Amino acid sequence: MNLQEKKLVPFKQNLHDSCLVAAFLMISGISSDDENAKKAEKEIFLAGEKKTHDFWIQSMLNSMLKFTDKKICLVVDNKFFAKTLSRGLQNNDRIEISQEKISTSLITKLTEKYFLAINLDNQNLGDWAHAPHWVAVEKASRGKITFIDPNTAGRRIFSEEKLDLAIASLNNHLRICPLLVYLK
Repeated sequence: MNLQEKKLVPFKQNLHDSCLVAAFLMISGISSDDENAKKAEKEIFLAGEKKTHDFWIQSMLNSMLKFTDKKICLVVDNKFFAKTLSRGLQNNDRIEISQEKISTSLITKLTEKYFLAINLDNQNLGDWAHAPHWVAVEKASRGKITFIDPNTAGRRIFSEEKLDLAIASLNNHLRICPLLVYLK
């Protein structure tokens, strides 16, 4: 069975701002039915919030390492930010940082091998406010992207155009660098 035939197990976030952690747990294969899942979510989130690094994403990735044996790969849309993040994590060989434009073409390519966590503008998901939000991408095919929103643990399907708009809004409206995480 190839990855396009596999499905993520939905995980509903239990903490207000733990969407990245919930998306990470989904792409790690940890189910919210697992009795230790809520504990893991809280532990990762609280450890990441301690600001052990200059940037929140560095601290979060570092706190996730305890819950996976795989390498955590972070793709950063902005070249300068990618270099800055790399310097802060240069002594960690289990976190790999690369720079590439985050787009549906990249997402489609990566979902052939990996489940992904991506950040986007939550307003494009139907919320009234602009805010950064992480979702877990399950698959991409025929111009459609299927993802799970940790707020609801529900699957959503967006056209490539709509997802590209949500990513662009994150960057252009909120001035937050688009990021993508996967495990290998």
